[in-house]
Amino acid sequence: MRIAPRRRHEIIPGVTTPDPLPDDVAALHALVLTAWAERDAERAEKGRLVEERDQLAGQNDRLRHLLRQMQRMQFGRRSEKRKRSLTPTLHPVRTV
Repeated sequence: MRIAPRRRHEIIPGVTTPDPLPDDVAALHALVLTAWAERDAERAEKGRLVEERDQLAGQNDRLRHLLRQMQRMQFGRRSEKRKRSLTPTLHPVRTV
């Protein structure tokens, strides 16, 4: 079955009118089945995209957690003490 292209509206430029529906029951049935198949495909794609979004959101949460941990290690109170203990203290050398 071939669906005719949409016709341009004569009064309002740029507006298209919907295609007239066929009178044949079999053609209408095929048209409905095609519309249902397109709807189901779009729903499946939406489900896949939602799942991917949720997976990426979880990954972002884990990365934010790791980033906070690293920032605490580098900039937190404990890190300042650790830095002081790791840096050697230089004493002036006395010469006699």
